[in-house]
Amino acid sequence: MSKSKEKKRCEGSAEGSYLPASFIDGGAVTAGRVRTSRMGKRRAWVLIAIHVAIFAHLLHWQLAGRTLSPLEPSESMYSLRDGVINAGAILMALSTLSVLFVGRYFCGWACHLVALQDLCAWLLKKIGIRPRPLRSRFLWLIPLGAALVMFGMPVVYRLKNDLGPPELRSGLMKTEFWETFPGFWVGFTTFLVSGFAMIWLLGSKGFCTYACPYGGVFGVVDKLSVGRIRVSDACRACGHCTAVCTSNVAVADEVHRFGMVVDAGCMKCMDCVSVCPEGALSFGLGRPALGAKSRSKAKKSRRQDFGLGIDLAMVAVFVLTLAVFAGLPDTFAPWASSLHGQTPLLLALALAAMTAFAAGCVLRALRGESFAITGLRLRSKDGLTRGGRLFILLSLCWFAFCAHAAVVQYHWFRGKAAALAIDERLVSAEADSEATRREIDSLARTVREHIEAARRWSLLSDPRLPAEMGELAALERDFTTAAREFETAVALAPDHANWRLKLGLSLSALGRHGEAARQGRAVIELLPEDLAAHRMALRWAIFAGDWALADTIATRSIDLVHEEHRLGLRLDRIGFRLEAGDLEGARRLADELVASGVVDPRLDRYLEMLTGR
Repeated sequence: MSKSKEKKRCEGSAEGSYLPASFIDGGAVTAGRVRTSRMGKRRAWVLIAIHVAIFAHLLHWQLAGRTLSPLEPSESMYSLRDGVINAGAILMALSTLSVLFVGRYFCGWACHLVALQDLCAWLLKKIGIRPRPLRSRFLWLIPLGAALVMFGMPVVYRLKNDLGPPELRSGLMKTEFWETFPGFWVGFTTFLVSGFAMIWLLGSKGFCTYACPYGGVFGVVDKLSVGRIRVSDACRACGHCTAVCTSNVAVADEVHRFGMVVDAGCMKCMDCVSVCPEGALSFGLGRPALGAKSRSKAKKSRRQDFGLGIDLAMVAVFVLTLAVFAGLPDTFAPWASSLHGQTPLLLALALAAMTAFAAGCVLRALRGESFAITGLRLRSKDGLTRGGRLFILLSLCWFAFCAHAAVVQYHWFRGKAAALAIDERLVSAEADSEATRREIDSLARTVREHIEAARRWSLLSDPRLPAEMGELAALERDFTTAAREFETAVALAPDHANWRLKLGLSLSALGRHGEAARQGRAVIELLPEDLAAHRMALRWAIFAGDWALADTIATRSIDLVHEEHRLGLRLDRIGFRLEAGDLEGARRLADELVASGVVDPRLDRYLEMLTGR
């Protein structure tokens, strides 16, 4: 066989990326190292511009107090559940539609998490670590499953509760910008895990490949896309395209088999087009990947990093870890929320995927197989390496932490399930029966036992735990304990309006109306449209005899509530003052309404009471 008919492969190409001689002509393959993609810098500048726009969006909100709702695709969950048309839902819809024509361009050129992953991969390369992708037979399905949960559960929720299609309403503008986002440290941890940790362990697009639910949606739609990377007859099978692909796509193999890239993981970053020494690759429109037939009779060989048994074990580890950190869909299990109520789905998916792959690496290394991950050989022919032993030790520590978190979650699940069962018994038709009361007492003991156990095991201060104990104490009319527990919960979560409201109720039950009113004042700032919260705050201030605070709350409430409720609040001020014995104050407020021309049966009744007295 002549040299020109041999399999060609240039330095820098990935293993298995060359093409068989039957595909290429006798021309010489362009020699040399893989050149640097011109698209890398262009994409970096585009992603920097995206982040500048994000900063400008936040700055506008800070200055104006109201701005366009977050351009975050997860916001579309609220459109599906509540009918709120927000900027995130519009972005998700337009991005998905664009995939039909240009493929997954959004992922490669506009996603802030891709920018983070590219930055992390670039920094790792600067210190000599080139991210190497790990492959699994089953875990690539995670993004699709995550998408079904994220966008399917709101629909299931409405179906389960017989709510029908939601009534559409605008939610394009927002005052509480961070309302649906996690706190700073949770967000920072998400970026740290999704960036450096996943890139080092799973490859340069580890989060996109094994966690991103939006990628799961785009990956399905991409199969119908007419815009793809396509190849001409000028290809010489050098493999440069596969070598530079950061999306873990075997570009050379795919263009040989199909004449185009059919892998839905292709993010159209154009690096492969940029480095092709023959100019054989280009982005073009044509037939989609769905139904494309291979031009080669040879079976596609995709190397797997793990055996079938380890792969199945990894799936089990992933499912268990996800249940620990993310809980279960509240549509089916409202008692099984995320760890400490703080772990968002994206972070939980990333942690679960990393835990699964770490377990697979440990199992393979312990089985005696020579094995390496990015920049680190775990085992050689001589046994475990020093780096391998350190990796296994750190992995075991992490597995122990996950097991500890599982214990905390177990007790929270059991305690919360019992608390919800109590609520169901209290509203049942037989709530006053002796059997129901005995059942409630038994459930209360279960709540106390498991919530206290979760408190003992928890490494972090979880505000849900004292709040749940406060609920139980209030049910048992132990308002001293209830107030103490709710005070603890509010100190840990000062923006939780419901717990502040329950703290106010407990304090009011103890006769501490002034303290209750101050909690009520904070609540109406957190729940400006909740009329009941305004009424309670006003009542507590009047019963405390703090007229100045009462007037402050009333004025603020009248400014905040909808116009149709303002007269009701003014009448409430009069009624509460009458109830508290402040006849002079009640008469003054009534005269103000009469002078302004208000005619209302309730006002007439108050005037009769004042005249009669």
